[in-house]
Amino acid sequence: MHDHMHPLRAQAPRDRATEIAAATGDECPSGHAPAPSGRTALSRRCGRGRASLLAPDARPGVIPPFEMPVEAARIRIPRPDDDAMSEHQRQRDLDTYRIVDSLPEAAYDDIVRLASRLCDAPIASISLVDRDRQWFKARIGLATEQTSRDIAFCDHAVREPELLFEVPDTAADERFADNPLVTGSTGLRFYAGMPLVTPNGTAVGTVCVMDRAPRQLDDAQREALASLARITMNLLESRRQLLDARREVALDTPPEAASTAACYSLVIVEIQSYAAVVQQRGHRIVENALQQCEHALERILQPGESLNRVSGAQEFVLTLEGEVPAERLRQIEQLADATASALGVHAVAAAATSGSATESPLAVFERADEELTRRKNARINLQDAEIASL
Repeated sequence: MHDHMHPLRAQAPRDRATEIAAATGDECPSGHAPAPSGRTALSRRCGRGRASLLAPDARPGVIPPFEMPVEAARIRIPRPDDDAMSEHQRQRDLDTYRIVDSLPEAAYDDIVRLASRLCDAPIASISLVDRDRQWFKARIGLATEQTSRDIAFCDHAVREPELLFEVPDTAADERFADNPLVTGSTGLRFYAGMPLVTPNGTAVGTVCVMDRAPRQLDDAQREALASLARITMNLLESRRQLLDARREVALDTPPEAASTAACYSLVIVEIQSYAAVVQQRGHRIVENALQQCEHALERILQPGESLNRVSGAQEFVLTLEGEVPAERLRQIEQLADATASALGVHAVAAAATSGSATESPLAVFERADEELTRRKNARINLQDAEIASL
């Protein structure tokens, strides 16, 4: 719907992290109009200027809005015939929020409660469409934390980010009549989901409601669902900006490791399935394991190299001297994977090298993070939903 935009980096003061932590509201009137195939076009206002790792002029904590007319929402603008590239960008956008596998948060729980109440639906969720699954950041009326992507209603919804996706009777819809969520014990007969659209125009998930009886939303309920989707995106953008601010404080200047070499490297190590393992093992046990992992990684550092956990409890960032040989990257990943395996999960590591000793660590981090997305993608055979060895 919109051309992909180059990410921007906010120039934040060192005390900005606390300031950005509060989510910003985004109110605007929304219109609606009927659309074919169970979809409803809604006027959308969402953040456009992406205050990410490169922006010299973005204002902290402010998401500049744009307003799309209803007429534009009804039009599906032709896109390049490159689904793989579009999916990579969508997944990349989702990864930057560090929201999948995060711990429960009250603000998101409140949104699904409101969705359930306003739409008079027994089931509601904030569903994020990850590589081979849909993962629920918040949910009500559902026992499971995630489902396979190939049976996810939300996977259909994210394919057209500009439209509400509504299925009045799932059993009468040939796309879903044989879906185990319809035919099985869950017994879903109605679905409506409003996509969560990033500033790049990709949809990373939905705010959705479901019922066990065929029905339709009324106009006010459709508007309410669209409003909750906008609020959710504001929360996600605020979360990403907060992470960016923390990284900016921690990675503000070229590291000491660059003083004796022509370049330096950043390695990101991420423990997967963090929320699930915390729920299974308990926060204290998991944190103790992560501290042991941190100590193991510190023991292989050379003088002038460093390690920190600026992006979250399950993520480590190593600053290393020079380029990172493949053998050393494997060693780092194996050390982290030993901790992860003891918890029943796995670890993924990725690296990027600076173009010079003085290149901004934030720019190097962005490239390492893009490589982390690529490596996580490589672990998943999306057609067979299997883990591949790297």
